[in-house]
Amino acid sequence: MPRRAGGPDLHPADAALLARLGAVVDVVDPVPADVVAAGRELFALRDPGAALMELVEVDDAAAAVRGAAVASPSRIHFFELGTPPDDLALDVQVEVDGGAVEGPRVTVLGVLLLGSGDPVPAGWSLAVQTARGSHPAVVGSDGGFRVGGLAPGLLRMVVRRPGEAPVATPWLEAR
Repeated sequence: MPRRAGGPDLHPADAALLARLGAVVDVVDPVPADVVAAGRELFALRDPGAALMELVEVDDAAAAVRGAAVASPSRIHFFELGTPPDDLALDVQVEVDGGAVEGPRVTVLGVLLLGSGDPVPAGWSLAVQTARGSHPAVVGSDGGFRVGGLAPGLLRMVVRRPGEAPVATPWLEAR
């Protein structure tokens, strides 16, 4: 598994050096696969009280337009929680650009709707969680939101509803 080097506060030359050193370590002394798997499982337990949305479909956005043979840095994920008419739907597009100086950046675009098709009530909030923290999203009156400038890696969306347990998607890998 490739290691991520640096952060937004590192000088680009320092980030490049750390990336090269990380590549050497990955060859000489790679992290065992079972350790990576255990770490991902533990990471998923960061908010054990959250209700987990079900991933119902993943769509390769580029394949729909250009054909299945095209590799795409953009994926659309469809999540649901509950049963109609009290269900909640979250459609999320995860885009990865190839940023030259700072490295790749991830943008999450989405729509959060009630099962009836109506946008969520006022007072609900949504955040994109990553290994580096939580990034709040402004959810528009149509249920749409956008969070950009994220580092590649694991991410998930967490919806907070007043007086209820949070709702979270499973962790996704954006690379």
